[in-house]
Amino acid sequence: MNAEREAFENLELLSQAFPGEPWGLPPDALYSPSKGNEGDYSRRLKEGRKAHPPAAGEHSTSKPHSITAAQKLESLQQLAIKLQADKVSFADRLPTLRHMAQELIINVRDAELIGMLTAARRRRLGTDGLLGPGARLDLTPEPWACDGLILRGCLNLLVALPKQGKTSLIVALIAAWHQGAGVFLDRPLQGPCPPVLLIGTDQGSADWGRLLQPAGLVDAQGTILPPIIGLAHAGQPVHLDPEGIDLIADYAQQHPGLFVLIDSLAACIAPLGLKEESPEVAMPVAELMEQLEPHGATVVLIHHASKGRAGEGATSASRGSTALRWTGFSGQVPSLTSEAGYRP
Repeated sequence: MNAEREAFENLELLSQAFPGEPWGLPPDALYSPSKGNEGDYSRRLKEGRKAHPPAAGEHSTSKPHSITAAQKLESLQQLAIKLQADKVSFADRLPTLRHMAQELIINVRDAELIGMLTAARRRRLGTDGLLGPGARLDLTPEPWACDGLILRGCLNLLVALPKQGKTSLIVALIAAWHQGAGVFLDRPLQGPCPPVLLIGTDQGSADWGRLLQPAGLVDAQGTILPPIIGLAHAGQPVHLDPEGIDLIADYAQQHPGLFVLIDSLAACIAPLGLKEESPEVAMPVAELMEQLEPHGATVVLIHHASKGRAGEGATSASRGSTALRWTGFSGQVPSLTSEAGYRP
């Protein structure tokens, strides 16, 4: 352990013994490498020991007692909460926690650190704990938006190889729904079409114009028409970073029952520094769904298939990490594999 880290731990203990001193640390203080590099903790500790000299026979450089494993874990949990509250990039959260664990000299697996981040996220969103007497459950009698294909109020994964018509399929569904067709691919459409938000970061505005105009969702002048209330494209993108998730959640709050198309997972996580094969790829998706759940939003997430497994169920066929898990219907729809039913 380096000298500045040791000074921090001694200062932390001295601050607990003498709270409120100007040289002391607040109760929830976390070690800062930048302050350590500046020698801030050694300076403060020197001031504290000058104000409160050690007892006779105790060396000024000795530790009052060791930091316990429980205290180290508490420091990690507090850091996880801070990373969530500060909306630090998803790609930076796990490495930052891992670095802190190494600095604290405590052996914690990545899966346990991810668990801390998950608990911190739920605490921030107020979704931790259990429902009790007086809480209300969703009693919507019909779970399907499009019978057997799209579950209402859930995350629906649509998987196929690139350029197989995934986006065209959902655009056709939205057009049929909005125009009151009642059915799509012989499957009943339930209720009126809700407002639609297109997070189409995978394509440019011209591509979206060519796709939406024949479906009657853009007029001859290129004007976006209802039910679309927002469109992001490659030139004006929205990503699944904290800011993008907050933006989508704001739309969902303003439009209960919102239908959200995310096209595609790869495009919307590209700037986050997350690799599709890493388990952390599920973190922004889970955070998005937990923010949308109170507003009843239905999400269709377009994801590319692995070439060797394109004909399998959506979970197996999905390219990248198996951390993206879903339950429910799995079937074939015009050379596409769809799977619906994930709830956070």
